[in-house]
Amino acid sequence: MEIEIGSPICCSPKKCVLGKQSTGTRTNVRIDMRCPPATKAVGTYHTHPGGQSVLSTLDIVNLQKAGLPVGCVKGKQGLKCYRVPLDKR
Repeated sequence: MEIEIGSPICCSPKKCVLGKQSTGTRTNVRIDMRCPPATKAVGTYHTHPGGQSVLSTLDIVNLQKAGLPVGCVKGKQGLKCYRVPLDKR
């Protein structure tokens, strides 16, 4: 059985890196959002084992709640990244 894995996408003005990898279950993963020094989280990367390379509604809601504009997911169609609209109140 494959499990979901995920990492924060952490960026500095010069580059982006993946933070520490977290592991979950077959259907979800709780990502440790701590980033390396001099970087900040701008989004998340995670897998959908055996599933689609599309952000789920819950993925989008969680990114929006965290104020993160980027969500990347790897599924059957490979890796795809999306810009998530944030509420600009």
